[in-house]
Amino acid sequence: MKRQRIYCPHCAEPVIRRRIEGKVRDMCMKCATVFYENPLPVACAIVVNERREVLLVQRDKDPYKGMWCLPIGFAESGEEVKDAALRELREESGIKGRIVRLIDVDTVDNDFYGSLAIVTYEVRPPGEGSNPATTPPTPGMFPSSICHSWHGRPTRRR
Repeated sequence: MKRQRIYCPHCAEPVIRRRIEGKVRDMCMKCATVFYENPLPVACAIVVNERREVLLVQRDKDPYKGMWCLPIGFAESGEEVKDAALRELREESGIKGRIVRLIDVDTVDNDFYGSLAIVTYEVRPPGEGSNPATTPPTPGMFPSSICHSWHGRPTRRR
């Protein structure tokens, strides 16, 4: 669960909640700093093979440790979101790829991180020799039909 801000990082005075610009925001009364909550940028890669199987990886960290998901993670400061998608794919599956096209951009609320801006790309591994099922750590190819039967996701729409 995302922590509530208690003290101002600029002047160390207590922070209050006040309606500002039509939204309830944290604000420091002493130094007049308003804390805007912006969505965190998240990059996601969808890899589909010729049999229409989708690459999923098993999470090895909390939150949602052990769950299967698309390769996904936060874009780092100064990193292009498309490069973050390729980096996450490489880190989580061992597969290098190239961006084919932008699939989706969506904003969702997550109980753990707060608001997320998820940017999803279709990615293809280079060449015929890439075999996601044998690369570390534990990726797997699954029939794309399972995507229609997913009952929940670790993010929650507004």
